[in-house]
Amino acid sequence: MTDGEINHPNISNIEIHGWNIIHRSTLHMHLDRRYDYVFKLLEDFVTTNFNLDVKLLTQLLDFQKNYVINYDSISEFPYSKSFDYDFLGYLLDNSLLETPVAYKFEFHESKDISLDRFLENIYFGRKRNFGKSLITKEQE
Repeated sequence: MTDGEINHPNISNIEIHGWNIIHRSTLHMHLDRRYDYVFKLLEDFVTTNFNLDVKLLTQLLDFQKNYVINYDSISEFPYSKSFDYDFLGYLLDNSLLETPVAYKFEFHESKDISLDRFLENIYFGRKRNFGKSLITKEQE
């Protein structure tokens, strides 16, 4: 800020320019294995600042944790999870929120991907939503 230039160190082998510094947190979350820590911060912030139903909040945070892929858990994909709330339908289709649903979470990349390649893909593949799982509703 003092010299008009972002002096940001590389993360792994990725050079981040100032206009993309927003991605620094996501990359460090994986590189430093702070995935659970970041989600705990989010949980603490929301519970401290908002009065939400505990069951709803717990499941919403769980939904989010399954959407944002944890590098250390990619071997577990694909998997299914049931929720008491249809978060995806509520956001995309104006469905009732309080509808039980099962979602399938998928990772369509190689499960043998190195951490360096994973970080590169988060940064360079951000327009194709790399680092986030594909979520589909399961048919009953």
